[in-house]
Amino acid sequence: VVDYAAGIGGWALGLYYALTAAGKRADYVVYAYDIDAKRLEVYRRGVERVTGWKVVPRRVDLVKRMPEENADIAVGSPPCEKLSVANHSYNIERGLVLVRRYLEYVDTVRPKVSLFEEVAFMHSVREVIAKLLRQHGWHYEIRCLSEYGVPQSCRRRVLGWKIL
Repeated sequence: VVDYAAGIGGWALGLYYALTAAGKRADYVVYAYDIDAKRLEVYRRGVERVTGWKVVPRRVDLVKRMPEENADIAVGSPPCEKLSVANHSYNIERGLVLVRRYLEYVDTVRPKVSLFEEVAFMHSVREVIAKLLRQHGWHYEIRCLSEYGVPQSCRRRVLGWKIL
């Protein structure tokens, strides 16, 4: 598994709990890519403790370098601060740099399963991301995750998937 812009491990834990709920057991090696060393350490400790999977943290600026591993599963939630209207330096093009890089990585490596999630507050941002996903052969939906039990106020998320 390659976890692109890994944060503190939401994707890995979600994958683990989904597999567990489906009665599946898998032993993965997870390559966690993020620029922040502290987040990666929290990720490693938490994901290894809960899942038993081996985590290989990779401190990398994903604007400058793509993941190196060929993954069976790729998950990604590129940071969205440049896409948020709450950010005074709001800039769609700058915000899409890591989104595009993740889609390029998936196109290059061709994992069996690829998943994508991004906050998209504004309709114009959702449309731009949806267009990018379509161009790269992804399926997607726009959802309000609070309707599914996610403990947050209603935020629109673009959820994408690509299965080979």
